[in-house]
Amino acid sequence: MKIVQGFIQADGFRRGVAMVCSAFVLGAMLSSTAYSATYYVSTTGNNANNGLSWAAAKQTVQAALNSATHGDEIRVAQGTYNERIAINRNVALKGGYLGSGGDPDSRDSSAYPTIIDGGQLGSVIRFLIDPDARMLIEGFVIQNGNSVYGGGIQGGGGSPIIRNNVIRNNIATSDDDFYVEGYGGAIYFYDGSPRIERNHFENNEVSYSGDAYAFLAGGAIFCYEGDPVIASNTFVNNRALYVGFGDQASGAAIYIYTGGANAKIINNLFARNFADGEGAGVYVYEGQLAFYNNTFVGNDSYGNGTAISTYECELTVVNNIFAFNQTGIYSFTGGGFADYNCVYFNGFYDYDGIFGGANDIAENPLFVDVANGDYHLSANSPCIDAGDNSVVLANWIDMDGEARIVGGVVDIGADETSPGVIGDVNGDGCVNDSDLLAVLFAFGQIGGVEDLDGNGIVGDGDLLLVLFNFGNGC
Repeated sequence: MKIVQGFIQADGFRRGVAMVCSAFVLGAMLSSTAYSATYYVSTTGNNANNGLSWAAAKQTVQAALNSATHGDEIRVAQGTYNERIAINRNVALKGGYLGSGGDPDSRDSSAYPTIIDGGQLGSVIRFLIDPDARMLIEGFVIQNGNSVYGGGIQGGGGSPIIRNNVIRNNIATSDDDFYVEGYGGAIYFYDGSPRIERNHFENNEVSYSGDAYAFLAGGAIFCYEGDPVIASNTFVNNRALYVGFGDQASGAAIYIYTGGANAKIINNLFARNFADGEGAGVYVYEGQLAFYNNTFVGNDSYGNGTAISTYECELTVVNNIFAFNQTGIYSFTGGGFADYNCVYFNGFYDYDGIFGGANDIAENPLFVDVANGDYHLSANSPCIDAGDNSVVLANWIDMDGEARIVGGVVDIGADETSPGVIGDVNGDGCVNDSDLLAVLFAFGQIGGVEDLDGNGIVGDGDLLLVLFNFGNGC
């Protein structure tokens, strides 16, 4: 392995510059860190200001970074910042602030979106140092990056936390007459221990169309070696696309090259991702990797292992849902352990190269509304209270940020359900006319969320459950 242009390159790895991911130790949270100083950024600010209050805010994120020192905090107000930033200090970078009015420190990243837009001119955020646990990127919309390595975020080394961001519409690709590379449309990380949690990844891609030979990996995330912990994120409509004479485009959501002993992918949702190659959900090349409590639904690929595809990787696959994918899990010479998974309607196969477990469920997981992208478990899902508690750590949260293990036994998949109202077909917490009509229109059909008593057909029992509980929760 050798250093090339500041990055780590593995000899023989498709000529490309590879990057490394490692796991951040579970439970290490930046919130316990004491910050030395706080800097403020607002679209109405001025870079000539000292940035030490909202009234004296900087106008650009980069200006605040240039003024800050290790251990400082930077608060960024709502608005759009058309810039690409380079981080060379261990700071907490936080978006989602109101930034004005009576309480400018009021924070809600949904109500007060803070957008950093790269304008398709390169990576939106680059790490110039090996960040430690003080490095936090939280509460931003990171969009419109375009780079060979990490359109959204590019970096390596150390142990940053990337949390509660929307990372969208980023691309990793290159333009060459003979060989095209692209690694990590949203995030490209090497030689470190990041924790990537509670982010929403959508419409990121690695892509190329042309006559050159190409290697494209990781529509959303690309990691090389190490122990990544990727937890409680949602991956929707990410792509690995290739049209030409070349090799492959794999890992539409995640591509990991050589996973380490502590590498984990936990409590994530993978929905409607597409790969021209293998692994529309996750592709793993060598090493080992654990998958706990994820949901893979509606993913598609032309190659093997639509949900998960691996090459010489030892897998641990427990408490996951694999449903309505083109294919399930494919393991080439790696094998591993799989149990307590729900596998249903995965095209050509559920498992290939790895055996399912005695506690697997081969039933419809009964999501609330697949057609409209609601992949929460309905009240009568067979996945509720059907998982293995032994793999769940005390601080785990599901894809909605809610606590794991409600009711004594963990649910299978990325969603942990709360006790619902009996007879509430549509899950709105109220048993009313909508639920009654849903049962009547589905009367006589097989299964579905309207099958409240779980006997396999919508009938008299389900109608009575709605009628006897009518008005509850309203």
